[in-house]
Amino acid sequence: MFLGLEAQNLIYRSDDALRFGLDDGYYRAFIADAPLANLFQHEHAAPYQAVITMNIRKYTLAAQSFGTWWSLQALSYAAAFALLGCLLDDKVDEGDHEQRRNALMLLDWDHGCGNYAAGKVKGGDSLAELILAKLGAFLQSISETDSESYEKLVSELHQAATAEYLGSVPSHTPADLQYAMDRSVLFVLAGFRFAASGRLSAEEERLCRLVGEVMCIVDDLCDLDEDERHGRINSILCRARNDSELLSMIDDSFLSLDRSLLQLRQGFSREFYEFLLYELRRWSLGNAYIRERTWRGSYG
Repeated sequence: MFLGLEAQNLIYRSDDALRFGLDDGYYRAFIADAPLANLFQHEHAAPYQAVITMNIRKYTLAAQSFGTWWSLQALSYAAAFALLGCLLDDKVDEGDHEQRRNALMLLDWDHGCGNYAAGKVKGGDSLAELILAKLGAFLQSISETDSESYEKLVSELHQAATAEYLGSVPSHTPADLQYAMDRSVLFVLAGFRFAASGRLSAEEERLCRLVGEVMCIVDDLCDLDEDERHGRINSILCRARNDSELLSMIDDSFLSLDRSLLQLRQGFSREFYEFLLYELRRWSLGNAYIRERTWRGSYG
């Protein structure tokens, strides 16, 4: 797996911090002055500052690549959506019983996040609830000016939330595969839609969906052992009907990754594509073996 990621330029390099870290101050300043600065500065958002800055930067580069301009307000809401995803995902996967229960209640579309999306819930005490209320208000503003974009975004949010909710207790069979894909791919796509105030062209949507597919593959490759150990949903485990098929499914994942990265390299600007690779390299460090081998190779 390490060699496969290395072949795709997805292993962190010793010059990455210097090459991509020089602009961090600009994006940190954006967070301080953003429309949702109070949420980004919330005490429970502290562990996710890198997530916020990297997503704002990614959405900015995507807009530049598409030759358009996405408002600072929309970028702020998109970053808040990324923060929300991390909060809920961590509570479902790593939280105690009460934290997990509360996160799943919010992910329940009919009784939780769907009511926020419809503008029916105005507040809450937790950071996740505060973000959901803000996103719900933003969605209502989109619905007033572009009902088609609103309906599409809400539909994808519904699918992503349902996949996260139903995939919280996976069977790791092909029946779970759509949940494993939707919880990642549609979540990423929805982030881009928020950044674009709901408005993406067909080609922009195709490319943003591809970003989600690549992120899903890399995430599931890097988390494969841990997901299997803890019984978490993983698209590769869903495809493998038994242990003997697992290596074949890993090979297939790398082939899909290669095809998708080629399309992204052709469809996006060089600046966006190289930053995406950097973000994925940062992700790969979440795997303990990859992290140890990377540091050993870089620093002896």
